[in-house]
Amino acid sequence: MKIFLTPIFVVLMSLHAFSEEMSFDNRCMGNAAESCAIIASGVITKQTPDKFREYIKSGFGDGQVILLHSKGGNLAGGVELGRAIREFGLMTEIGDGVSPKDQFWEWPGAGVCESACAYAFMGGRRRIFDNEDKLGFHRFYSATQNIDGDSAQVLSGLLVQYLVEMGVDARVFTFASQENDRSMFYPNDAQAQEFALKTPYGFDHFQLEPYKQGIVAYSKRKGDVDLYDLTMQLTAYCKRGSPKLLYLMAAGLTETANFAFSADGKEYSVSADKVTVKPAGDGALLEVTLSKAQATSLTRATSMTSSFNYYRAIGGFFPYRKDLNDMDRQSLSAAFKFCIS
Repeated sequence: MKIFLTPIFVVLMSLHAFSEEMSFDNRCMGNAAESCAIIASGVITKQTPDKFREYIKSGFGDGQVILLHSKGGNLAGGVELGRAIREFGLMTEIGDGVSPKDQFWEWPGAGVCESACAYAFMGGRRRIFDNEDKLGFHRFYSATQNIDGDSAQVLSGLLVQYLVEMGVDARVFTFASQENDRSMFYPNDAQAQEFALKTPYGFDHFQLEPYKQGIVAYSKRKGDVDLYDLTMQLTAYCKRGSPKLLYLMAAGLTETANFAFSADGKEYSVSADKVTVKPAGDGALLEVTLSKAQATSLTRATSMTSSFNYYRAIGGFFPYRKDLNDMDRQSLSAAFKFCIS
């Protein structure tokens, strides 16, 4: 259900907000769509959401990320900007969009997203920020009007409802309410993950499950797939004495490709004739046959990565990366030992 903030609650500003009204630009650090981002910096106004929608619909916004760099502004504008970001299915990231050496791996520079900007940030279908970035919350207030108790309760309820709508833990509002207009709550990394300000990313630890006469170990994706990042699940097992890796992909693949993986940085390769592909609804299942030595390397590793050598037009490399703990290694060992057939 859509929420509207009443006109009295107009301003949610930090004391040293950026002086210019929020503007939008687009920047790519390479010739690939995933290197592109919309850069949004400046003060959020009541008109900002409409200007953002117009910017996107005019075809200027390449990429799937919006970089936010703002010290706040209009509360209603921040909330509606968050909804617009969700409407277009964009990811949010904090950053100033600047790289001193113009290098992709150093971009974006650290950014600030405080006050009303923090509510806009919540609109991202995936939310990202680093320890160098600042995501800040404080108690709402109006610079021009006194907010009575009844009005404050109404606004509090609407903001909590917005947090729930965006999939954020409502405890964030509690911490913000403990600050005043001169202080700020900056969630640390643990809090950001606990409150879902950072959305889950990557893959869960391996879980064991009995199957036929044996055991399989599976690792599911935590969140949604992204552009050129379409691996949904990895399952390990043994079939007819051979260790296997089975990848579920969110792409309709029909041809095989060479496969590569690493175990603690050591690279291994598997030729396409050891890979089979089967349709799975709108996606595909890729089964990779490993040698016993290759399987053993995974059962001893503390980290693993893998990829397939597909063209970008098909879906890219379908990457998988996982830091492995003792339980992961034990699960993989059991899956490779107790064959399903």
